[in-house]
Amino acid sequence: MEGQINIEWGVLSMLMMLVVAAVVTFVPLGMGPVHPPSAFTLLLFPLVLVIVFMILSRATSK
Repeated sequence: MEGQINIEWGVLSMLMMLVVAAVVTFVPLGMGPVHPPSAFTLLLFPLVLVIVFMILSRATSK
């Protein structure tokens, strides 16, 4: 394994976050006209994010 570049996970996770942000920003520009999401869908995303945050914070506190 000599001569290989050792990249830390922090750099790769930041790169993946930038890729996801770019996809979320620019892919909708190529889509056609769509109807707005329903109220349930708008409430579903923050709920899922809060649940994931709570699970991750409990997992790291142990």
